[in-house]
Amino acid sequence: METQTKTVPSSLMWVAGVAIILFSAAGIGAIMGWIPTSMGQSGSSSAAPPSVAEKAPVPAKHQATEQHHSNVQAAVRC
Repeated sequence: METQTKTVPSSLMWVAGVAIILFSAAGIGAIMGWIPTSMGQSGSSSAAPPSVAEKAPVPAKHQATEQHHSNVQAAVRC
């Protein structure tokens, strides 16, 4: 009768096993909605901070162009 020697898994196998468990847990958490997403939500929120484009001052040349476009749109509606 042969005796088997006990072998200890190498450290690389331990790291791989722990990594698989962690990635699986993260995937389950993402699917179940336990992990918040970084994607924007549809619809407007009044608590959302204004974007950089909204904060930046508009040069006078662009203000005149925007005023002209709004005048044209108002004239088309009439």
